[in-house]
Amino acid sequence: MTGAPPIAAVPFIFKRSSEELGAASLSTTTETVHGVARLHRSSLILQWRLARKTEHLGATGVRTDREVEDVREMEIPLASVAGGEVRRRWWQAFSGPRLVLRAADLKAFEGMAGPDGLKLDHPGELILR
Repeated sequence: MTGAPPIAAVPFIFKRSSEELGAASLSTTTETVHGVARLHRSSLILQWRLARKTEHLGATGVRTDREVEDVREMEIPLASVAGGEVRRRWWQAFSGPRLVLRAADLKAFEGMAGPDGLKLDHPGELILR
């Protein structure tokens, strides 16, 4: 059998929630990002899709809004990645390990951490669950 070598890919997920409490309303927004990371030649390719669910509770009743964004892709040169490690902490036993990538340059993850990105905790560290 001939053809391209198999592609090794690592799926990841981000989840975050926020609440907004008004005088007579409550809104809860949950964002879930499903993605995949893979190596391609001398680059790390990240693809992801964000799904947002907002639940509104107010005097007029309950309403749920759902949005799904288009797939986004980012290519990071491996020279911009300083290193990585797999973290598994005892208090996170049920949520699984984390792949932590450290940037050699703060611009490395800018496509994910920038104004339209995923709001990373630190622009120089990408934590994939």
